[in-house]
Amino acid sequence: MSQSHPAELAPEGLAKQYLSLGGTRLGLIDDNKVFVRHWEDEPEEAKIFWHKHIESLDEERQREVILLLPSVSDDDSVA
Repeated sequence: MSQSHPAELAPEGLAKQYLSLGGTRLGLIDDNKVFVRHWEDEPEEAKIFWHKHIESLDEERQREVILLLPSVSDDDSVA
């Protein structure tokens, strides 16, 4: 059985793979708009994965991935 190319993965798979690489970006919903916040350094492999496989998605697919990331409101370390 062959592995899916990251671009072919569902949003859940993209978010899971990004986080498994040590990704540190957090989702933020404000006034029904979805944003991603990035305060901490992250491993180079996670950064490359984000730029190559998530930033390249259309806005709706990016939104779906971001909604699956840990939320800013869930993170006690962000002031």
